[in-house]
Amino acid sequence: MNEHATRLQEEVEFHTKNKFQWRHPLNRWPLYSETRNLSAYETAKERLFNTAAASLSVPHSVLIAPAGRCHDYPFVRAVWPRAALTGIDITPYSGPEGVICGDMLNMPFENGRFDVAVTTLFFHHVFDEGLQPYLRELRRVSRSLVTMEPSTRHPLFLVTRPLMKMVGNITHQVNGEHPIPMSRLAEECRLAGYSSVQTFACSFAHNRLPIPFRPMVNLCCHVPAMKQLAWMFGLIAY
Repeated sequence: MNEHATRLQEEVEFHTKNKFQWRHPLNRWPLYSETRNLSAYETAKERLFNTAAASLSVPHSVLIAPAGRCHDYPFVRAVWPRAALTGIDITPYSGPEGVICGDMLNMPFENGRFDVAVTTLFFHHVFDEGLQPYLRELRRVSRSLVTMEPSTRHPLFLVTRPLMKMVGNITHQVNGEHPIPMSRLAEECRLAGYSSVQTFACSFAHNRLPIPFRPMVNLCCHVPAMKQLAWMFGLIAY
């Protein structure tokens, strides 16, 4: 079994057997809450898709890959309400959205099928495996790419990543999942054939940061020189 197939099998098994440790002291108020976590990602995605809508032509067709639990669909519809959305994911999904069960390295779509591919919070799962096969396949089926990933340079990761080795995987992270360098992802996109790559900060407010502090911290998003220090960075390539 090759590295890609092994990783897919391990990830499916991980999500089947492991659960978020809600009762752990570090996963309870005032250090963490589900509302705080969800709203942190919502804030980051709103900036991601608003920036994408301002940067790209209005698409007729959008691929969401991987689709996961379809959390990106409302954000895409908010900025591109008339676009036809297609999702693909390695695991079956029985919710209200139509999602094709398939492998992102061998997608069942013809060349140039989509105007935009949305791939959020994915590349930091496969960074160690190698990004080029995924980027080339996304470029094959779509004209542009919109993605969001955690940055290695966010200051809080200097604490949370080493802490995982001491207290265990209390936040339900898949093996091999970790923040990635923004500049490296941008370079990988250029190597895959994208001629234009734009990077920017989506949010500086880590999902453990209390909600009242978030607006003040996210003022840093308006300072381009600080984007490397973002909690979540965005990338648009075409």
